[in-house]
Parts: sequence; structure tokens; C-alpha cells
Amino acid sequence: DGGCPLEFEELPYRGAEVRLPARGDETADNDEQFLDQLKSSLNYWAEKDYTSAWLHIPASRAGLVEALTSETKTDPASIDSLAFDLHHINATDSTIILKKWLRPN
Repeated sequence: DGGCPLEFEELPYRGAEVRLPARGDETADNDEQFLDQLKSSLNYWAEKDYTSAWLHIPASRAGLVEALTSETKTDPASIDSLAFDLHHINATDSTIILKKWLRPN
């Protein structure tokens, strides 16, 4: 409906998937802006009853992984904390896939 700051694809079971562009794409050069948009998007998805958020991070943007995974995980379902978990690496696409549950267990 245009209310989410980040473009995403809806996955089965109410997941939200974001594929970040690689470095060199003019929309990919501002990590701080992305992180701000992601925090707003997490709130949007939680309000819209999504269950999970999935990020596909190109290897050229691997520096984002620390910021996305290193926040306090006292309550991993808290929308106020990024606290994504490493799910897997896709060697074929050279991407790092992170996930975050948006609902309490």
C-alpha cells in the first residue's frame, strides 16, 4: 500500500523479504539511510501482522551484517532492536541471508 519505507516482497506465511542492491548502485551507497528505513519498515511489518523479516545482503555490503546482528538480543522479537540472525550464505548469488522473527515465540 506504499506505507512501507523499503520495497519488499511478501513471502508465504506473512514474511517480508528485502533484497539490497550491491555497491555501485546509486541507491546502495547510504547504509545509515537504509538502517533508518529498515527500523521504520520493521514497525510497519509488525503493525501489519507480518511474522518475519528476511534480508538478502550482497557480499559487497557485508559491512552491514555487524550492525544488523550485533544489537542486544534480550528480546529478539522486539522491533526496537535490529538483532537479525544469520540464516545462511548463498554462494551462488554471493549474498548473506539474515532473518528476524517479528512475533514473540
